[in-house]
Amino acid sequence: MKKSYLLLAVVAALLMMVVACDKYPAEELAKAEAAVQEAKAAGAPTNCPDKYAAAESKLAEAKQAADVDKDYEKAKADASETVILANVAKGCPPPPPAATPPPP
Repeated sequence: MKKSYLLLAVVAALLMMVVACDKYPAEELAKAEAAVQEAKAAGAPTNCPDKYAAAESKLAEAKQAADVDKDYEKAKADASETVILANVAKGCPPPPPAATPPPP
């Protein structure tokens, strides 16, 4: 009986160590934030508002996962997806100029 309690204690200690090894994804969040700022500077809010909004939303999800939920794996995944979305938004061409009416 004592052996099973000892085994349970060892397993619990190992599990706690594994969980504690997850560290805050500061680097991933910083890259995601920078990608969104670059997209903004490139005119994405005007050129690609839907894709830019998706990048901002995914960045907010990443921050929520890291800061509130403490789900660092989800935060890393969301930050990575944010970078992809921001790069897509950054690459959108500006809308074509409005057509000028023909002369009368």
